[in-house]
Amino acid sequence: GGDPGGLWRHRGRPPHALVGVGFVAEGWDGANRPYRRTPASFEPRAAWAFEGIGADEPIGDRGLVMGGAAGDEVDSADRERGTPPETIVLASSSGHGEVYRVVVENVLTTRDVTNGAEDDRLHADVALTPRPQGGAVFSVGSISWSGCLSADGYENPVARLSTNVLRAFAAAGAPWRGD
Repeated sequence: GGDPGGLWRHRGRPPHALVGVGFVAEGWDGANRPYRRTPASFEPRAAWAFEGIGADEPIGDRGLVMGGAAGDEVDSADRERGTPPETIVLASSSGHGEVYRVVVENVLTTRDVTNGAEDDRLHADVALTPRPQGGAVFSVGSISWSGCLSADGYENPVARLSTNVLRAFAAAGAPWRGD
């Protein structure tokens, strides 16, 4: 009642702090990008999520929303904006084109480079953020992720990664803690 609206981060609650990632860019060129595993994804506290996914296998290279998992609106981890230090960036996209533009709330000063072809900060991250009580938050970093779930009859890396994480969340234990 009576509270002003606006961006979470201007209200002292940045999305990065809550879910590990925050909105960084948007674009619509029909050429969404896949994710690639990060070195952290091979560590024991994260490798379990990639069971059945090859080390170099693209994650979301085809789908119903502009052809891939990372596109339309993309979110990334950013420690300066509040991503917790315990957040594990599991996979990242790259190569977003000129139509991808930094979102206006992230433009704090005028600069020439604000598109995905020239600024590698415009990418999406898949992140897992462990929480103090033993739980975790899984963030996929793009609105287009769900459009890749059904590719190849649900036999694809996006569906596999999502399934592995959901099964771990439903099971006893917390493999992301590295115990």
